[in-house]
Amino acid sequence: MTHVDRDFAPFRDVRDRGLASRYWGWFRCHRWPFFDGPDPGYQHYQKGCWPEPLLDLDEPEVVAYLADTVAAWIRRGADGVRVDAAADALTALTAALRAAARQARADAVVFGEVVPTRTERWVPATLDAATDFAGRAAWIDWLTGADDAATLAAGAARRRSPRRRPPGPGVHRHPRSAADRDRHRRRRAGPPRPGRGGAGRRGAPALLRRRGRPRRRRRDAARLRGLVAGSPAHAVGPGALGSRHLDAVAGALRLRGRRDVLRRGDEEVLALDDDLVLVRRVLGAERVDVVLHRGATPRAVTLPGGPARALLAVGGAAIVASPDADDDAADGVALALPPRSALVLDRGPAADPDAAALRRHNADLAGAAYRDGLIAIPSHPTRLILTVTEACNLRCAHCITGAPEATRSGRARTLAPWALDALAETFAHVDHVAFTHGGETVTAPIFPEVLRRLARARAGRPGRAEVHLASNGMLLDPERLRRLVDLGLSSLMISIDGATAATNDRIRVLGKLDRVLDHVRAAVALRDAGADLRIGLSSVLGRANLGEAAALARLAADLGVDWLKLEETYPATPFARRDLIAADAPELRDAVAAAAAALRGGRVVLVDHVDPPAACPCQATAADRDRAAAFRAADDFAHRARLAPCRAAWDQAFVDPDGTVRAIDHAGPVLGHLLDAPLLSLWNAAPAQALRARAIAASTPASRAACA
Repeated sequence: MTHVDRDFAPFRDVRDRGLASRYWGWFRCHRWPFFDGPDPGYQHYQKGCWPEPLLDLDEPEVVAYLADTVAAWIRRGADGVRVDAAADALTALTAALRAAARQARADAVVFGEVVPTRTERWVPATLDAATDFAGRAAWIDWLTGADDAATLAAGAARRRSPRRRPPGPGVHRHPRSAADRDRHRRRRAGPPRPGRGGAGRRGAPALLRRRGRPRRRRRDAARLRGLVAGSPAHAVGPGALGSRHLDAVAGALRLRGRRDVLRRGDEEVLALDDDLVLVRRVLGAERVDVVLHRGATPRAVTLPGGPARALLAVGGAAIVASPDADDDAADGVALALPPRSALVLDRGPAADPDAAALRRHNADLAGAAYRDGLIAIPSHPTRLILTVTEACNLRCAHCITGAPEATRSGRARTLAPWALDALAETFAHVDHVAFTHGGETVTAPIFPEVLRRLARARAGRPGRAEVHLASNGMLLDPERLRRLVDLGLSSLMISIDGATAATNDRIRVLGKLDRVLDHVRAAVALRDAGADLRIGLSSVLGRANLGEAAALARLAADLGVDWLKLEETYPATPFARRDLIAADAPELRDAVAAAAAALRGGRVVLVDHVDPPAACPCQATAADRDRAAAFRAADDFAHRARLAPCRAAWDQAFVDPDGTVRAIDHAGPVLGHLLDAPLLSLWNAAPAQALRARAIAASTPASRAACA
């Protein structure tokens, strides 16, 4: 994509006509006429490839030409395109190519050659998938005996873990395995020797690993140098692999095509011993284990956990015994693995029966503890508010969290991977997780990993945890949102503070209302196509936008969202203090009434949060009970949860990015730190018990029974 041949028609025109050519701006030329050799008069591809002039990828005509070329091949029947040297191009260009491909065909795939080890900068933001040369080299080294399984697993964990900074630009210098380096030396010395037998057949299940990173076959198929997962057109003939190998590859490709967990699931590589590797793929409640045996002697292996069903067997591998789903006494799944074999297993999640029962009944335990007036409780929180990052891509004038200043000063904190380990047990018990405080959660590279950990921890529990995300919407392009929904996102709140760009973008500094609304429309389309996603808008009403309240309601109805929340201004900034309108001001109540009238008879639920009732319906006076119940019903709908303020100290915990744990929310008392104690211990710390004691004193047995 970055360079072309000298016989490329536009470049031939430049060679012939120089500056008079209409294509002169397509290339990076500094002298004409051109010469053959290392200094030809134009910038060229690296490694001395002067016959390959570089395109000027900043030139709009070049971008349009490349996008048209991609669209033309898709319209002619191609399933997708491979973008060469994608890491050397601007991400805006690869995004434009994918947009062109999707316009030609909705399910077209754009696959990029990305040499840097980390691909988060490109996948999924601008590419659907990318090469993984470092991963490929590591697997070849293990399969051929150059490295042990522990090294393979450690490298996979490093590549899998998120990091803050994106990788730098790529160079066309791919990481090599030890086998590659040896082969290169042998080729320089003479004809290549035959490779170690069996690596190609064993490697077929490797097609099922690495989420969204297909493999490309080059020369030595027996050494696993590629094979695009999911693209049968890249299969090779019997002369290269043999019929048994081809059958294994074809079976892996078919299986990958049928199972989402093998295409998009999370991956964990585990070293069982030097010759045995387990690759675990998880997507929601689905779990698949891929067991690979590289050794030369037969092995008998028992994997812990529940039952298993063979999806693909390579080299004679087989299940010897698998427990029934209700057989708690079984040791696990017994496998027979001949030399150089592999087995793909459909697994149910392994869990201790008592622990699984406690997880299923955690909410019941919390309710019973509240009803009975207990302040030291046996249950975990049922709801968790987790601040993933304090950094934000906007500078909203009325921000209540201090994110703009924290971002500017570099003080914004982001959740570290160790905190996910500390939260694993709590993740297994919660029924609702909200990302509603701090900065823009989507900016944190660790956010998808948080959702994966939550899904993994809850695997085996009935139902699911509702996952609620508050976002400014700027970065929620359709592809990113689809991936987040795949990872468990079920409830989405997008903030806008004006029905017009002039109003919204003045308050939400650096925000672009048009872009946000495009993303909202795409979210609604995803929901309407079958995604289990509840979508709402939230607007803070003040003097600057009060006149647009009814227009905001009409906009919400036109967009097709599920709910609209109108919130009060909190005087956290100088702008907010000037913009503040008293909750009982007639003009504010009139604006909310106008919004309600605009929504009357439609499907959009209005959440009137400008003056919310403080009491839980169970504790409200008779005069306020109906209003409190109506507010709770609307607010619960928006959060996709049942929130009972009276028992919040039994239900809801808040975690800061540094691991500080608070009761209820960001303003609640500090209970301790995850580095010092497990969350369950902190949940019963003295400040938590004191908070519950005050709640008990303000309640009655009858009111507690009503909300238990």
